Amino acid sequence: MKAFGQTITVALSLFLLSCGPGMVAEGGTGGTGITTGTLQGYGSIFVNDVEYDVTDAVFLRNGLPASNGEDDYSVGEVITIRGKVSGDGKTGKAEEVVYKDLLKGQVTDATPDYIRVLGQDVMVDGKTVFDGFTRLDRIQGRYVEVSGFTTADGAILATNIKVKSESEGESEISGLITAVGSDNSFSIGSLVVEYSTFPGGTPGVGQVVEVKIDAVISDDRVLALEIELVDSEEYEEETRIEIEGLVTAFDSITDFRVDGFRITTDSDTRFEDGTSADLGVDARVQVKGDIDMDGFVHAKEISIKVYTPDNEEVEVVATIDDLNPGSSAFLILGL
Repeated sequence: MKAFGQTITVALSLFLLSCGPGMVAEGGTGGTGITTGTLQGYGSIFVNDVEYDVTDAVFLRNGLPASNGEDDYSVGEVITIRGKVSGDGKTGKAEEVVYKDLLKGQVTDATPDYIRVLGQDVMVDGKTVFDGFTRLDRIQGRYVEVSGFTTADGAILATNIKVKSESEGESEISGLITAVGSDNSFSIGSLVVEYSTFPGGTPGVGQVVEVKIDAVISDDRVLALEIELVDSEEYEEETRIEIEGLVTAFDSITDFRVDGFRITTDSDTRFEDGTSADLGVDARVQVKGDIDMDGFVHAKEISIKVYTPDNEEVEVVATIDDLNPGSSAFLILGL
């Protein structure tokens, strides 16, 4: 049975890796674009408020074919869709749907507000989906898969946290190399990764890597089994880009970054649910625009996404355990 996300309003608080802007190639795209954001719902697939027809789409999950198509994806996971969007911006047709987790490993610290996995602080907000559990402070020692956005200081804002079984307890991390040691090691945030071989010879600060972990030495130090470099993708000029994420660097309202994409605005850029004054490091935004000749995403529209205690929600993804049609109620995870 397929588990769907059900939004429950209650009175309590609760990198996909970007490919980066890459290089700009010559020529147009014939309407093909890239959309990165959280999966909002099914039927088709809804991402960034666009309904995508996925009838003919290729589905990839952590680099492997997703044999069950959209059924292998969960609400709140950050996915990237390559395809075409209609002129009204409300519907599209997906050619490829791709998911890659940011983090997979054992929870070594768990509080009501955050967890720690492989030395990474994993935070939540009012839109984080808890997949298979209801309370963050009860999953210490469990294995989890985390999807979300990387903050400016290297922490993770989770959009989906999924509890995995003990047999699925492999560990891996994707992220930006923030420091290089002299002892065959490098750092992703506060996690030190030891290695015997590195693709291309030696690591460099600013490289994006995917690391499969052979052994956990301590809470913030691991030994790598396999390391893969993530190359920047080349986008043609006028490629349509729609991206949800956090502002990771901010020089001005005409030059800032969202998950590796460099964004620029002008007087025609429309702002929703806020103004340009709300832009800054770690602001959560949804940007729609086109790649310009300099490789920037020229933003046509920017939505400010703020989830405060006043509009906070808990989203629980689980199989329905019991139905009571007479009272318009159902039971999931004891709720």
